Parts: sequence; C-alpha cells; structure tokens
Amino acid sequence: MKKEYKYQMKPAFESRMKQLLPKKEDFEKFSEIIHQEPQNFIRCNTIKISPDKLLTKLNKKWKAEQPFPDFPEIILINQNLLPGELGNAIEHLLGYYYIQEVSSMLPVLALDLRFIRFSRKQDNTNCSKNAKPRNNNRKRSKNRQN
Repeated sequence: MKKEYKYQMKPAFESRMKQLLPKKEDFEKFSEIIHQEPQNFIRCNTIKISPDKLLTKLNKKWKAEQPFPDFPEIILINQNLLPGELGNAIEHLLGYYYIQEVSSMLPVLALDLRFIRFSRKQDNTNCSKNAKPRNNNRKRSKNRQN
C-alpha cells in the first residue's frame, strides 16, 4: 500500500528511482527518507556567547540539545517550529547562532582547525617588515600631467 505524503514524487522521477533501486524495500526506505522533515540545527557563535549559555537561553523557549558531545557548538532544536521562527529569534538577530545544516559544519569539524596555528613566514619577501605600502596615486598624478 502506497503511503500518502504532503508532497508526492513526480511519476517520471518515481519510475527512474524504481529503476535505480530495484529492490522494493530499498525504494520504500528511500521514499521514507526523502519525506522526513528537516531537522533544525544551529551553530553557536562562540565569539559572542558560550554554547552552554546559549543552550540555557534556548531551552527557555524550545527543546534544545547538544547531540555531539565533542562539539558543543552544534545545537539541535528538537521541536516543530513555525516558518521563520528560528531566524527571527532575538538570539539569532544578536548573532549568537547561525542556522546551518550539519552537512555544512562537517568540513570544519573534520579538519579540526582549532589546533592549527597560522603564522607568517619570516623569509617571505612579500611580508617584509620594511616594505612600504604602494602609492598608486603618484603614478596617476604623473599620467594626468602628461
């Protein structure tokens, strides 16, 4: 029996996916997954607020949790929200968090950039301490006089 969802697959797409997923249970699992509601993840802006303080503030109005213990800046709002509710919250307007999917956070988490120190090379001639800033105005004024 075919389940009824709010949005149905277009017939051409459905037949193509059935060709790509010939096992009935695979197609049914695919269909369930694509009809799931998206989860509301946010990333704490640790420059402005600590993840613990933000979590305390958010738990006053929503069900918020930190699903990844190693990354407390990732917060899941585990509640059905109205359209725009997450983006219009005062904490978002103050810059305490960014609305972001976990998939967008993964590259930074995988690289673990917290432990990399960026330093300027001492032998780089472009970064010389004695270098003077270029003054292009002198050239322009000479060209105007000619």
